[in-house]
Amino acid sequence: DPPVLRGRVPPDAKAGRYVGRLLIMPPGLSPREVGVGLTVKDRVLRLFVEPSSLKVRGTPGGWVRNEVTVRLEADRPALVSLQPGALQRNGSEDAIRPPYDVKAMRLEGNWGESTPLEPGVNARLEFRAYISSDLPAGTYEGSLVVEARDGDLKATKSLPVSVEVGP
Repeated sequence: DPPVLRGRVPPDAKAGRYVGRLLIMPPGLSPREVGVGLTVKDRVLRLFVEPSSLKVRGTPGGWVRNEVTVRLEADRPALVSLQPGALQRNGSEDAIRPPYDVKAMRLEGNWGESTPLEPGVNARLEFRAYISSDLPAGTYEGSLVVEARDGDLKATKSLPVSVEVGP
């Protein structure tokens, strides 16, 4: 097997082309210098979420659901977290609140506080809201925040959520 040169690019390295010389000193042979080059690209972290908003309709006494797809464009896996917010009825105190009545979870596998997601993989998640039997009819609005983090890089998408509660 040919010898392999391995190294680690510092996280604060600027994008660009780096060149230098490497001194090779094989046992029993004369030392030799060779040129080496390395191209460092800007790190990328983009988050794609479909659909761009969620609208569901239901009646009191059950769960309403809607599916969301999350995809990551990055040079390595990133930690992804889901933060569903409270759903408030306009002009009132009535609300559907997390963590018990508003949930977001990955359909394949389990997502805890934050879960690694591989680049280019479509991860399916489900948004759920429980409409209690005593919840007044109306439109409840809020958001679902999806966040990806990799070191100092961060990508966030906020999806507007609307739950129409019928009689």
